[in-house]
Amino acid sequence: MSEARTSRRSVLVTRLTFGIPILAVVVGLLLLDRGREGGLGVGILAVVFGVGAIIEFARMFRLGRGVTLLSVLLLLLLTVGRIVELPLLAPDLSFAEAALLLPLLVLLVPAPRDGAEASFGRGALSALLGVAYIGLPLVALVDLAGDTDWGVSGLLFLLLVVKGNDSGAYLVGRRWGRTPLTRISPKKTVEGSAGGLVLGVGIGLVLHAVGLTSILGLGQTIGLSAAIGVLGQLGDLLESALKRRAGVKDSGALIPAFGGILDLLDSLLLAGPLLLLVAIRLGL
Repeated sequence: MSEARTSRRSVLVTRLTFGIPILAVVVGLLLLDRGREGGLGVGILAVVFGVGAIIEFARMFRLGRGVTLLSVLLLLLLTVGRIVELPLLAPDLSFAEAALLLPLLVLLVPAPRDGAEASFGRGALSALLGVAYIGLPLVALVDLAGDTDWGVSGLLFLLLVVKGNDSGAYLVGRRWGRTPLTRISPKKTVEGSAGGLVLGVGIGLVLHAVGLTSILGLGQTIGLSAAIGVLGQLGDLLESALKRRAGVKDSGALIPAFGGILDLLDSLLLAGPLLLLVAIRLGL
């Protein structure tokens, strides 16, 4: 067996070793919310992953301790404020649209300069953009779980389709990928992207067959699975663009073979608000 093949197998084993338990814990917390109001499990996940991701974002762009603390406080205001249902954070169509579009403004975040800590002005701007990028989508996920009839079932559908898409893109790309997808992320390939979409839609069909998406028609399930897959991949590329701007390979090193918490969340940050928008539009 070649050294390259051994290395690929080692990475895959490591991803499975850490990825499966993380997914199991997340799904378990989501299942706690099925049939209940309030979305406590989703809220816990949003706070824990959100705070971790915003700290990683602040480190990537060298925002400094004071601005990092400000970022964390703003994120907590968004997520905890939504969990306890502050009136100003009530979910509606306008919020869903904002949660889908405003995270794209993170592309305006200033690149760090010469290894120095960002000035307060640049850091505060980056903090606001980071909170919009991470916080608004997480609030959208809390809204999806707690304020739509589809609720946690929709969130489980989203999570499994997105992560299936991620896994398919990784496995197909590693084995058969030949055509580069974009310069933003040189290791991603057209073949991997297509494989991810196919596996994501396939998982969507399986979930429909077992009744998780019985509230949707077959065609709606296929279309929504494909749309989630496309936005999941765009979310991944968006984070890749941020890492290139910050001059880092991974957002962090907390999880072997994955990177940081933000590397786990990236594909959910555009797909989540889309699902909330669809749920509101369809009255789910």
